[in-house]
Amino acid sequence: MPRLWMLAALLIAMSPVMPVVAQTRAVVLEFELIDEMRDPVTREGDASRMRKVTARFPDALRACATLSIVPPPREVVELLESRIAYVHQCNGCAEDIAKAAGADVVVFTWVQKVSNLIVNLNAEVQDAAGRVLDVRSVDMRGNTDQSWLRATDALAKRLCERLR
Repeated sequence: MPRLWMLAALLIAMSPVMPVVAQTRAVVLEFELIDEMRDPVTREGDASRMRKVTARFPDALRACATLSIVPPPREVVELLESRIAYVHQCNGCAEDIAKAAGADVVVFTWVQKVSNLIVNLNAEVQDAAGRVLDVRSVDMRGNTDQSWLRATDALAKRLCERLR
């Protein structure tokens, strides 16, 4: 019996130790729409798609083992929205957003709609000091729920691959 215990202890000691991976706290901001078409016919559908991708993107990013998603600081974001057209162009607000959210990084997101056939989703990751860590973009063809959601998943996957 003592030999069995010694063998078990030896096997445990020799087994690979899994490193503890620190999670990066990320605040993911809502997608903003840059609509170069400004077509009133598609406005309602685009608004619906914006809500869907805004809800789906943080969930898709949760697949990143290194990210922990924290909620955006509503009051800071609303103040920025009242002062500038697009929060992702705030030029230096990542520090305020990260501090208010208790986050390490801020993920700015936006959709650029050139036409009903050419749409792209974009994400820029900045650290709490405002340094750009990564920028990703996914182009899609077609203005449907399915194409927007597929592009959202692809954008999250590309960011996850880079942030691992």
